[in-house]
Amino acid sequence: EALLAGEDEQIMRFGVLMYNRLTAIARRGRLLTVGPERVFGYLWGLLVEIYNLKLIITGRLNGIDADLLRRRLREAYV
Repeated sequence: EALLAGEDEQIMRFGVLMYNRLTAIARRGRLLTVGPERVFGYLWGLLVEIYNLKLIITGRLNGIDADLLRRRLREAYV
C-alpha cells in the first residue's frame, strides 16, 4: 500500500501503516487482566496520543494544510 502512494510520500505512508499495525497489536493487550502486554498497550497508546497532539499543534501553528496533517495522524488506541 505504501508503494502505491506518491514517490515523495512512500516513506511517510509506510511509517503511518507500521505504527497503525503496532497499535492494533497493542489493542489486543487491553483484553488481558494483568501482564506486560497491558502495560505495553497503555504506554503505546500514550505515545501515539502525544505524537498526534504534537503533530496537530505544531502543524497548525506552522500553517500546514489540514489534509496533510490528517494523512499523517496515527490511529488512536481507543
